[in-house]
Amino acid sequence: MIQEQLQTWLVQYLPVAAGALAVLIIGWLVALILRSAVKGAIHRTSLGATLASWLHGKEEGRPEEVAHWAGSLTYYLVMFFVLVAFLQVIGLSFIAEPLQGFLQQVFNYAPRIVAALGLVLLAWLLATVLKVAITRV
Repeated sequence: MIQEQLQTWLVQYLPVAAGALAVLIIGWLVALILRSAVKGAIHRTSLGATLASWLHGKEEGRPEEVAHWAGSLTYYLVMFFVLVAFLQVIGLSFIAEPLQGFLQQVFNYAPRIVAALGLVLLAWLLATVLKVAITRV
C-alpha cells in the first residue's frame, strides 16, 4: 500500500522536480557565464576606467569595482528570471505571476531609461564642445 503510493507519487512528481532542478542548474550556469563575460568585457575595454573616474573621481577610480558591480547586476538579473522560470515549472504560478509583472514593468521602462541616458550623454557632449569653444574664444 505505502509502496504503491510512493511509486505513484514518484512517477507523478519526479519529472516536474527534475525539470525544475534542471532549470535552476542551467540558469545558474548561464548567469555565471554572463557575469564572467560582462566582467571580462569591461576589463578588456576602457569602459571600466571611464565609469570609475566618473563615479569616484580621476584619482580614486577603480575599474575592477565597476566590473564587479556590472557583473553582479547581470548575475542577479538573470537569476531573477531563473527564479520565475523555476516557480512556473513547479506550478507555483501564483508566486511567479507577480514577479513576472514586476519584470514586465522594469522592461517597459527600460527604453525610457536608455533614452534618458542618451539625452544625458548628448547634453554632456554638447557642454564639452561649448566649453572648449568658449575657452578658445
